[in-house]
Amino acid sequence: MSYKLASLELPSLLVDVAAIREYLKQVLSDDDDEELLRAIGYAAKACSNIRMGQAVEVGFHSFSQI
Repeated sequence: MSYKLASLELPSLLVDVAAIREYLKQVLSDDDDEELLRAIGYAAKACSNIRMGQAVEVGFHSFSQI
């Protein structure tokens, strides 16, 4: 039996300002410049999703077995 994993983008997990803030705090504590630059991009995308009302709620039903 084989399973395919569903693609999951980090910005879809950052559904509100509190989640973005916590994520950025964690990234800053790692002191990794490349990770920080990636995180800024993810946070910008998440902010855009939130503003447009397209933030995706991730739950059990968001994943499918293929």
